Amino acid sequence: TEDQFDLASTNGTMTITPPLDTTLSPGETQQWTATVTLNQADVDAIYVDNDVDNLATATGTDPYNLPVTDVDPATIKLQPASSIELLNNVRFTDNRDVGVEAGDVLNYTFDVTNTGEVTLTNVTITEDQCDLASTNGTMTITPPANTDLAPGETKQWTATVTLNQDDVDAIYIDNDVDNLATATGTDPNGNPVEDDDPATINLTPASSIELLKNVSFTDLGDVGVDAGDQLNYTFDVTNTGEVTLSNVQITEDQFDLAATNGTMTITPPDDTDLSPGETQQWTATVTLNQDDVDAIYVDNDVDNLATDTGTDPNGQPVEYDDPATINLTPASSIELL
Repeated sequence: TEDQFDLASTNGTMTITPPLDTTLSPGETQQWTATVTLNQADVDAIYVDNDVDNLATATGTDPYNLPVTDVDPATIKLQPASSIELLNNVRFTDNRDVGVEAGDVLNYTFDVTNTGEVTLTNVTITEDQCDLASTNGTMTITPPANTDLAPGETKQWTATVTLNQDDVDAIYIDNDVDNLATATGTDPNGNPVEDDDPATINLTPASSIELLKNVSFTDLGDVGVDAGDQLNYTFDVTNTGEVTLSNVQITEDQFDLAATNGTMTITPPDDTDLSPGETQQWTATVTLNQDDVDAIYVDNDVDNLATDTGTDPNGQPVEYDDPATINLTPASSIELL
C-alpha cells in the first residue's frame, strides 16, 4: 500500500502491480511494480521540492492470520528547469507621404515562449527603455487573452506607437528607434522568470526648406521710376521636410541697391519656427532714393539673391536660396526753356 506519495494530488493513487504469486516462503523475494507517467501538474509540483517522496507499506498474513508489516520510504531527486524567451520585433507603417512623418506607426510584437519544463503564470511584458518615452509616453502593450504559458507554448503581446512630431524630431537625431523589453513569468515557486530582448528600427526623416521670393513695384509719385517709389519684397518660406525647423532667418546675399540704399531690412513673422509643411512669410520694403534710380537706369532692373536658413533638431543649418529680378526703366530727358 502507498501510504504517502507527493504526486497523489496531481496524479492520483498509484497503481501497483503484484507478482503472479503473492505468497512468500522464508527467504523468498518477490517484486511489485508501479509506473507513474508524469503530467504537467506533477512536473510543476516536483519543481517546488526538487524531489518526489513516497512511503510504502508491505503487509503479509502469518499462519495465525495476523498481519506482518514493514514500511520503507523512497526519494528521487529531480530538478525541472524554468526558463522563458522573448523575441522583440518592430516594423514601420507609412500612413502618409513617403518618408517618416507624424501619423506614421511603429508596430511592435513581443513573442514569448516558455522554454522551460514548468508552467509559467501571469506573464507580463515591461518596456524598460524606449527612445520615444519622453516624447510619446509609456508604450501601451496589449496582452493575449490568457497570459499563462505551458512548456513549449508561445504567445504574442503587441503594441502600436503612432508617431507625433516630437517623435520624428527625436528620431532625426539618431536615425533609429531603440527599445528594450522584458518578459516576466511566475514559476510554481512564485518566483520571477525573466528574459529581455532589444529591438531597433532604422529610420531617416528628411530635413529641407524652400524659399519663394517675389518683388513688386509701387509707383507712389509721377508715372515712372522716381525717388520715393517702393519695391515690395515677400519671402515665402516652406518647411518641405519631415522635421521641425527652428529660428528660420532670411539673409540678403546680393542686392543691386546695397551700395546706394544700404542693407535691406527684412521683417520676420511672429513665429519663425516651421513645422513640416508649414509656410510663413517674411517681408521687406525698399523706398528708392535718387541714387537707386540712377543705378537702376544702368541695368534697367534690380537683382537680389536671398537665402533662408533654419535649424534642424541636430542644431545644423538647413538652407535654400532664391533670386528675384524686377525690370524697371527710369527715363532720361531734359528740357530747356
